[in-house]
Amino acid sequence: MEAIEDFHRRGIVYIELRFSPHLLATIGNDPLNEDDPEEKITPEDVLEEVLKANKIAAEKYPSIMVRFLLCGIVAFPQWSQETAELCVKYGVAHVSRNFFNSQIFLSSKRVASSPTKLLRMIECEQP
Repeated sequence: MEAIEDFHRRGIVYIELRFSPHLLATIGNDPLNEDDPEEKITPEDVLEEVLKANKIAAEKYPSIMVRFLLCGIVAFPQWSQETAELCVKYGVAHVSRNFFNSQIFLSSKRVASSPTKLLRMIECEQP
């Protein structure tokens, strides 16, 4: 929410925030897991917290349109399936891929009904 607040102060009305829920998680992100982290935060927990904060920010700063791009990391292809599952669960509107990562644009509009279809969409958009 702090990022949205900062953009609001600068008069920006549209932002896209990119992140990988796996990179911010403390569990469910092999091989980055700690042996026994104090806080057990899954990639889905990360996404839920981001979406909760966005809901609060939307009420406080209704003039800003915020979109999230979930990134699949090329170095960790094992995360792609779960990222796709999260996108199908929470809503997907756009998929793009570049050399470094895949970006999945979250909104209320669904373009894929299953993680498998979503992963096929990502594969079709490879450069």
